[in-house]
Amino acid sequence: MKIKKILLVGFFSNNNKYRYADSFCNKFIKLGYEVKKFDYRKRYFFINFLNNHIINFLLLKTIKKFNPDLIFFIKAENIYTKTLKKLKQKNRIIVNFYPDNVFSLWNSNSNEQVLKNLSYYDYFLSWAKILELPLKSAGAENVYYFPFAYDKNIYDKEIIFS
Repeated sequence: MKIKKILLVGFFSNNNKYRYADSFCNKFIKLGYEVKKFDYRKRYFFINFLNNHIINFLLLKTIKKFNPDLIFFIKAENIYTKTLKKLKQKNRIIVNFYPDNVFSLWNSNSNEQVLKNLSYYDYFLSWAKILELPLKSAGAENVYYFPFAYDKNIYDKEIIFS
């Protein structure tokens, strides 16, 4: 399958600390892909349960309209298993880069939904080599080490040590 269109599902923040999604988006565009962004943390309701339902509904609607070849999730801890099951029915590649430890349920960096979803991703990218075997044991099939990197186009400010 030749990939032409990528739906990038991430947290698109205006603050200068959390910019993973912007970095991926910029690089995908530079590589020649048509990219559409979807912010999975956008707030429609103050009640998380209702907001997550809306996010999952809008994600499916966006996918139907955009028709991507690849869906690239960055974390996306509020995406339901039933949503991923629907995505698997089509011939699309589904990837998740998870910049936290999926097994850290105690500090809100993950949740049970993330663990339930592991088997639905075609590729799961982890920042820690040590997580490869536990991820595979939990249901992820294709786990790859994907270290953090510095994006000079986003973080171009001088660092001053005091």
